Amino acid sequence: MAENTQAGTQPATLANRQVDVVFTLAQDGFGAAGADTITLSGYRVRCQIVSTGLESGMACALRLEGLAQPLLNRLSLMQAGMAAQTRNTVTIMAGNAAGLGGNTRPVVFWGGVVEAFVDYANSPDVAFEVRALSGALPAALPVAPTSFGGHGGAGIGAGFARKRCHGACGLPQL
Repeated sequence: MAENTQAGTQPATLANRQVDVVFTLAQDGFGAAGADTITLSGYRVRCQIVSTGLESGMACALRLEGLAQPLLNRLSLMQAGMAAQTRNTVTIMAGNAAGLGGNTRPVVFWGGVVEAFVDYANSPDVAFEVRALSGALPAALPVAPTSFGGHGGAGIGAGFARKRCHGACGLPQL
């Protein structure tokens, strides 16, 4: 049996890890109390995170198994529509079962939910599927309008620079 290694690297090994998934809704929180965040721990999770290294950012394909039907129904509403982008987010934290000095695990992905649906293909063992992009949420946030009075000229470039660096570039805020 051939090992999947490159020169100078160790062979890849599979191991059980603890994966926590946090869903944050921008509106219509979970349950009667209206909390807008739910943390799911101890479920069977399959997560694939791809980083292209380009402006498109990272993509995450997530599959959760073992969720109760009312929670599946609620989570499946995170996707607003086929062409609409919501401000709902998913955070993936993963690590060893013991964690790093306690129960904290590092965040391995954070992004905006672009697809969320229940997969009934293997019923009664249903799963919740999520697709998320790290660049989806910044693309969906509202942007303040910019306008310039008068003749513009050099003031336009300085105005955009102030807006881009939020005053941290040494340019005075207007």
